[in-house]
Amino acid sequence: MHGYPAVTRPRGIPSFSVGPFLAITFLITWGVIGLYIALPEQAAAWLGKISGAHPLFFLATWAPAIAAFVVVLWHGGTTGLRRFLARLLLWRSTAGWTAFILLGLPLVFVAGSLIKGGPILAPLPPEGAQPVLAVMVMMLFLGPIEEFGWRGVLQPLLQRHMAPIWAGLLIGATWGFWHLPAFYLAGTVFGGWNFLPFFLGNVVLAVLVTPVFNRTGGSLQWPMLFHWQLINPFWPDAQPWDTWILTGGTAARKPDPRWASAHQPQDGRVANRWRLGWGTLPDCLPGYYGADPDHVLRRRSLPNRRDRAAPGRSHTECDTEDLAGRRTYLAGT
Repeated sequence: MHGYPAVTRPRGIPSFSVGPFLAITFLITWGVIGLYIALPEQAAAWLGKISGAHPLFFLATWAPAIAAFVVVLWHGGTTGLRRFLARLLLWRSTAGWTAFILLGLPLVFVAGSLIKGGPILAPLPPEGAQPVLAVMVMMLFLGPIEEFGWRGVLQPLLQRHMAPIWAGLLIGATWGFWHLPAFYLAGTVFGGWNFLPFFLGNVVLAVLVTPVFNRTGGSLQWPMLFHWQLINPFWPDAQPWDTWILTGGTAARKPDPRWASAHQPQDGRVANRWRLGWGTLPDCLPGYYGADPDHVLRRRSLPNRRDRAAPGRSHTECDTEDLAGRRTYLAGT
């Protein structure tokens, strides 16, 4: 006995919520951006010229977060939303991933810029660093807010039914395709980029952030910091070399050997599904967020269960876990 409180079974977010989440996300973003593409002059006259600082651009960017809040509120109410937001306080991470986010990502941009003959850091405007600092703060409330949706809701829902690497690949493809209308929109940074390297970069980044999300027990804080580093205005423009560097690094990284050896699930189909588990995965995977998003799903060896525990550990032993320095309880299925 661990002496922990009894495991509760709150009302969770059903898996079919993936559909409404994506529908709301695409409807808001593609609706706003589509208006400026289809009727550019009228939209500019009615609502103002679109730019990265326009309120409607923020609305389009926040669409995944809006969809996430709608889904969580619908199924969990205000209590669920409060606990969902509490995942912002999960700050513990492994040393390796912390170093990658804080140091590795900036070095990727520097290396990519140097390869294409660019500067080490983005050139400062005549006014100095103050305007860049202001943009950096603004960026904190732009792209990182998307993570409430992509990693906050979609990732754990998909991980109920597939290995983390496949969830990451699927989210990355969705994430990249979601950006497509912005490449036809004048007045934004996307207008000068090539879509294919950007799309591939989104897939790679989604795969890379997946182990960060899982190793921190479903933290929202670290994926947001990861996203913020990607759009930090101090880092130089490294397109498309940053994409190729990250792609090469991701391809060179070996899958977790536990899922191809003694620790793979007993059932062959499940073993193949988990063989490509990316990075060192914890025994608990975030996969049950709703009225109580502190709950996590544990991997079990049974093929007919959505959550699977590492072989050799009984369900009773896996009922509760001290994960990431705080008590996290397993929601049964």
